[in-house]
Amino acid sequence: IAVLTGLSFLVSQSLLTQRVFAQLSALAASREDQLESMLGSDRERAALLAPRPTVRELLTGTGEESSLEHLFKELLEQQVPLLGITLFDRNGAFIRGVGLPSDLPPANPGATLLIPRTGERGGWQWHDVYVTVRNASEGPLGTLALRYNALPILTSLFSDLSLGDTGE
Repeated sequence: IAVLTGLSFLVSQSLLTQRVFAQLSALAASREDQLESMLGSDRERAALLAPRPTVRELLTGTGEESSLEHLFKELLEQQVPLLGITLFDRNGAFIRGVGLPSDLPPANPGATLLIPRTGERGGWQWHDVYVTVRNASEGPLGTLALRYNALPILTSLFSDLSLGDTGE
């Protein structure tokens, strides 16, 4: 009887461990999809803002300085977790910005480029999305950079709702 009890304990422990690992693997896969979706929407938003006439006018020097602040406020009103908007000319020199400025853009950001950034406290605190602003006749005008707060993403990723009351 003692041997059967010991064997049944080992079998049930093994099955329980397998179920927990299966649940954690499924949770990790769903969180990965969620992360890709959230970051993808940030990239899409930047790509949709780049061709706006307001952005192009600011890069060519014909736009009003307050229009960048209006764009920033508009995005904040839409509940976009934005920390700042920065414009760089085609050589990578800072033109103007509002909010927390982004770092200098990489030499060739391509279509859109997302770079996670860490702050003074360490860890992922925000991410910058760079998109090249183009004009059909003149080619690249410059770079639009959006700095997003990473807290909403991290809060969503590390919520323990699906792990039970204790999160263990």
